[in-house]
Amino acid sequence: MFGRRDLSKVGIRAYADVLAAEQSALSVTIGNPNLVDNTEVRWKLHVRVTPDGEPPFEAGVTALLPQLTRPHPGMRLPVLYDPKDHSRIQVDHRPAATADAAIDAVTAARPDLAGAQVMGMPMTDVIRRAIADPNAFREEMMRRGAEMQQQALGAMQAAQTQQGADPIERLERLAALKDRGLLTDDEFEQQKRKILGE
Repeated sequence: MFGRRDLSKVGIRAYADVLAAEQSALSVTIGNPNLVDNTEVRWKLHVRVTPDGEPPFEAGVTALLPQLTRPHPGMRLPVLYDPKDHSRIQVDHRPAATADAAIDAVTAARPDLAGAQVMGMPMTDVIRRAIADPNAFREEMMRRGAEMQQQALGAMQAAQTQQGADPIERLERLAALKDRGLLTDDEFEQQKRKILGE
């Protein structure tokens, strides 16, 4: 361990495609020794790293990933690797790299979503913001959702007001036609029932 270079400082960024994944255990750390509330799982991954300007190479890496992230063959992960020792790699957990990997995965799986909008924002912005600060993003989405709900409620109430006024106006016009003698009593009653939906 002594004399080894810190990959967070000297590592080169690249993407790695998962070739095989094996769950080794739940992660028990000093920061979270409780197995029940633990949210990370330790995985042994065999990956193919695709660096820029170099041929791809295969390596093994042990990574802690959130419980809901289940690596599988074909999944792409951001990694850091040692340019002098390709056996030394680690998953790059920085938000920007994670967001880029998520965006790449979504657009690779569903190219039709490349320009998609989510609640009025580009999907790529939504992914980046959600990964960078999940709590702030959740609050913003709750606020946007409440605003959209209020707008929809206002539009529904306006439509109901128009629909509610419409039968009254129609009945008033019908009564005016009857008063002028243009409708018989039977015609008036028949039209009134239609307007009132009886």
